[in-house]
Amino acid sequence: MHTNGKETTLEKEIKASLAEGYLPCAVAFDIARKLKIPPKAVGTAADRIAIRISNCQLGCFTKKKAVHTEADSVPVSESVVNGITTSLVNGYLPCATAFRLSRQLAVSRQEIGDGTNKLRVKITKCQLGCFG
Repeated sequence: MHTNGKETTLEKEIKASLAEGYLPCAVAFDIARKLKIPPKAVGTAADRIAIRISNCQLGCFTKKKAVHTEADSVPVSESVVNGITTSLVNGYLPCATAFRLSRQLAVSRQEIGDGTNKLRVKITKCQLGCFG
C-alpha cells in the first residue's frame, strides 16, 4: 500500500529482488516468508507497481510460453499422475494443492507441473494471484 507517495517495504523488497526486470515466483514466495505475509500480497504489490511474475515453480509460465505438446516426452511417475488425478477440483488442480502434492510425494514442483501438462490439466488459483 502506498503511504503519502512513499515506497513500501514490500515494494522495495520486490524491486531489489528482480531478475531481468521480472520477479521469479520462488523469490516472491521467499519475500512472503521473510515479511510474514501471504504470497498473494506479494503478487498484488508486484501487479500494483507493474512488475510481472516469471518462472512459475509449476512451469505454468516462463518468459517463453510452454505448450502442452512439449510435455508429451517428459516422463512422469505413476504416483504423480495418481496424485494429480485424485486431487482435481472441478477438473482443475489448485496451485496450493500442487505445492502440497510435491511435498507429499517428495518430488519437485516442476514435476507436478509437468504431470499436469502431460494430463492436459490446468492449474488454477495461483497463490500469487497471477491467474484465477
